[in-house]
Amino acid sequence: MSKIFIALVAGMSLLVAGIAEAYTILPQKAPAAMAQTVPEKLGQKIPSPAQEAERMPPPKPKPAPPKPVLPQGILIVVDKSTFSLSLFQNGHKQETFPAGLGKPGKPTPTGKFQVISRQADPVYHPGGKKSPVPGGSPENPLGPRWLGLDVGRSEPDSIGIHGTTKGAGVGQPQTEGCVQLKNEVIRKVFDQVPLGTPVWIGTTAELRDWGI
Repeated sequence: MSKIFIALVAGMSLLVAGIAEAYTILPQKAPAAMAQTVPEKLGQKIPSPAQEAERMPPPKPKPAPPKPVLPQGILIVVDKSTFSLSLFQNGHKQETFPAGLGKPGKPTPTGKFQVISRQADPVYHPGGKKSPVPGGSPENPLGPRWLGLDVGRSEPDSIGIHGTTKGAGVGQPQTEGCVQLKNEVIRKVFDQVPLGTPVWIGTTAELRDWGI
């Protein structure tokens, strides 16, 4: 009986040992190594970050800012870079004339203004104790016409567009800040410009930004 029991125990030990050997756990590959082997088995290549970026659609261009709209009707444009005054009608340039501008230390102001006064044969007030120069006088530096601008100084129309007694000097920096035209030109401009007409004064670059 004891021999039979010993034989059974030995048989069971061999059976258990065989099962354990059959189910021995094999070492596993690291996840990264396995991730690399899968595409290789499928015949695929893993794209690099640079290649992925090339596949992305290019960014959409930003829409261009809307072009500024010029005022309708008459517009006066004074270009400080070219010493010129231009008349526009409904956004289209009509004529351009040479213009005298402020001398060093007394520059013609930059900005968007409007005509707030109109005078034929304006009286010139030199200030101080000097006597006024009557309108129509050949000694009057304002010439035959005056278009005053709202430049925001103590005297609202102390800066304006006017004629001259020095026609040969028009187109140079020689005024006290005003815009100076030849007498025949200021007469022509005066007849076309009502009160409230916009007047834009700036350099070529500034005017370009405003849509000129």
